[in-house]
Amino acid sequence: MKVDIRGAGGVLSKALTRLKKRRIFKKKNYPITVVFVSGEESRKLNKAHRQKNKPTNVLSFDYEASGELILCPEVIRKEAKKAGNSVKKQTAWMIVHGLVHLSGLHHDQSGKKAEKAEKLEESVLASLGFK
Repeated sequence: MKVDIRGAGGVLSKALTRLKKRRIFKKKNYPITVVFVSGEESRKLNKAHRQKNKPTNVLSFDYEASGELILCPEVIRKEAKKAGNSVKKQTAWMIVHGLVHLSGLHHDQSGKKAEKAEKLEESVLASLGFK
């Protein structure tokens, strides 16, 4: 599978800067790795870590001294098409979504925290030029 990752580092850097300015992402000297995997690898990781036997768009791992975002382009492409988004926007959204998870906000929390996480993602995406 051919995957174009140009711009992923830029989106990561800009999104992280915006989250830090808002005092959402408070970790300093915290390297974050972005990894792109196949649908099968995503399924295996999702099953091992979330007990869900299907591929997923993004997984976030906080290793205390560093973080890792695992993205699955196959899933992201399908979701982009379904949502009417460009693959670039959908990928940026998943990077932002993963960063929000690494900052401690999760969509599976109580209603207010989930809503805060979603609004934060939308705001950061808009500041990156994605509407």
